[in-house]
Amino acid sequence: MSARGAATSRDRALVPRGRARAVAADGLVKRLLPAPLRSLQHEIEERLARVPTSLNEYGVDPFGYEPAFTAKMLLPIALVYRHWLRVETHGIDRVPQGRVLLIGNHAGNTFAWDAAMLSMAMLLDAEP
Repeated sequence: MSARGAATSRDRALVPRGRARAVAADGLVKRLLPAPLRSLQHEIEERLARVPTSLNEYGVDPFGYEPAFTAKMLLPIALVYRHWLRVETHGIDRVPQGRVLLIGNHAGNTFAWDAAMLSMAMLLDAEP
C-alpha cells in the first residue's frame, strides 16, 4: 500500500516481483483428481524429486526449471503417453546413466510428439 492508502500496481500483482510462485503441494485441484490421476501425479512428483538439479532460493534452477510447476504441467503429457498413444519403450536400459543428449527424428508436424514421448519415457520408464 502506498502512503495515501491506495493500492499500487505492485501491491495488486498476483506474483510479487522477485519471488517465485508458491505452489501448494496438496492444492484443491490435486485433491479433486480421480484416484488414478492422483497416483500418476504422485509418480511424476516422486520421479522429478530424484532429478539432480541445483535450485536457487526461489526454487528455480539457472535454466528456469521449477519442479513443482513442471510436475503439474507433465500430467497431461503423461496421460497421452500412457493412455492415448500407449507408448511402448524398448532398449531404454541401454541409455547411459547421467546427462545425455537424445535427439528424435520427427516429421515436423504441428507438435513434436516424438520429443515429448521420449522425454516422458526417460522420466517414467528410466531412472531419472
